[in-house]
Amino acid sequence: MEEKPLENGRVAYLSDILDQLNKLNLKLQDNIQAFILKLQNWLLKVNLGNLAMFEHLSTETEESETGIVDNLREEINNHLRNLDSEIQPASDLLQAVRELFLWQRRIIWISIVVLKDRLKELVVHEKR
Repeated sequence: MEEKPLENGRVAYLSDILDQLNKLNLKLQDNIQAFILKLQNWLLKVNLGNLAMFEHLSTETEESETGIVDNLREEINNHLRNLDSEIQPASDLLQAVRELFLWQRRIIWISIVVLKDRLKELVVHEKR
């Protein structure tokens, strides 16, 4: 009989730790999504000649008489696009991990319910 409280405790702990990991995952997803949106916004701004979000580059182009050269603008555009395409799969992976956490949590809660029901049955059976 002492084994059941230990099992219930383990299952409850797993549920709690998965909750915490899921919260961390959600924060990471939010941060990655926010950064992807920034990349897309920066791409638009660079195409319009606005470099304010890049402090050092902005200062450099303000001090030079020529401003940003087309080749550099193209390099920046390509780099921002590449960053976007590289980061997007990480966001997709975090979404898949989140779904896995939720699935595992459901299984753990089902296990808790089943264990509690089984424990009640054993107690009733022993009282007879």
